Amino acid sequence: MIRQLTKALESVLLEHSARLFRFGCVGVVVFGLDSSLVYVLGKKLPPIVAVSIAYFLAVCLHFCLSRWWVFGSKTACTLKEVLSYAMTATLCWCCTVLCVQAALAWLTDNLLLAKMAAVVPTMALGFCLMRLVVFQQSRPVEGTLS
Repeated sequence: MIRQLTKALESVLLEHSARLFRFGCVGVVVFGLDSSLVYVLGKKLPPIVAVSIAYFLAVCLHFCLSRWWVFGSKTACTLKEVLSYAMTATLCWCCTVLCVQAALAWLTDNLLLAKMAAVVPTMALGFCLMRLVVFQQSRPVEGTLS
């Protein structure tokens, strides 16, 4: 399983560097929104509630930017696509919560630093799932022009 994931990631890096760059740009914008919301909400709500609310709102923005700009989908949203993205977002949320909890327990008392520690593993998981599952129809089919 890990070998397959590593091969898929290498393929994506080699063949789709522009898409990966756009994904990174989207990540920066979404991270800015997410961090700002965590900062504001974290002053009034319990940490995991603040992280969860911020995450949900950031995921909505991430879906739109990823769908149209990163993966270039020009078709109408399908239920399958939305449900696949919801599954991906849920798995990434679980990854985020686990990483934030671990960072708060073992690395820092600062919620924003703990949230930053969750970014890389969550981003890697999200990109792979979106590339291989959610927006797979946006990939060019072998032998076609795109």
